[in-house]
Amino acid sequence: GEANDGGYLTCMDGWGHGGVTAAYSMGVEQHDKWSSDMSYLLHGSNGKTVVHQFDCTVFSGQPCPGCEFHRICIAAENAPAQTGFWNMRQVLSNTGLASVPDRSLIMKMDIEAAEWPILSSERTDVLQKFRQVILEFHWLDQAANHKQYDAAVQALLQAGFRVVHIHGNNYGHMYYVPGSPYAVPNVLEVTFVADAKPAQCQSQQTLHPLDADNNLAGAALPMANLPENA
Repeated sequence: GEANDGGYLTCMDGWGHGGVTAAYSMGVEQHDKWSSDMSYLLHGSNGKTVVHQFDCTVFSGQPCPGCEFHRICIAAENAPAQTGFWNMRQVLSNTGLASVPDRSLIMKMDIEAAEWPILSSERTDVLQKFRQVILEFHWLDQAANHKQYDAAVQALLQAGFRVVHIHGNNYGHMYYVPGSPYAVPNVLEVTFVADAKPAQCQSQQTLHPLDADNNLAGAALPMANLPENA
């Protein structure tokens, strides 16, 4: 993706084996270089659709070979049917990818807090279609929603995903957990990889060389301070 805001750290391990066949970019606004990069990696110039872009708040996605834009927003599995919204089962079915092998898709999702109800109610068999899910989690300081946030993360863990990278978006602030020494960015980019080797959770955030501030005009966020083995 973009060098700053709009960039998402994507793990390239295992791509050489041809396992990933298509990508979903959920939330594209007016810029979505991630789609272009996925199109290049998945050989979209061969004439087949390899990247599906979804966003009901704009009229078009970033043009790129093999990219198809859908003016549709994503709904939770348990949400009432609504015009202009598909749940993830419908996304897979309506894009012709419902029967692809497990772990053959990749998804980036940046949809301004709508990720929480979607993921917290998502079916395991749907999540297992993906090898990698890159998310921007929003509004971690909203303690009243933490039960739903936990359900969303547990759904990903139960589907076989592990956190391999986090990065705070400095358009937001730090959330200092009341009554504890812990702190985390209020808007947090997280890369989940399926079937990653279990590793001891780190209590201190580390930066990757590709990490960069989202907001070049803003101050960099301090590092997250997290519970060990949480």
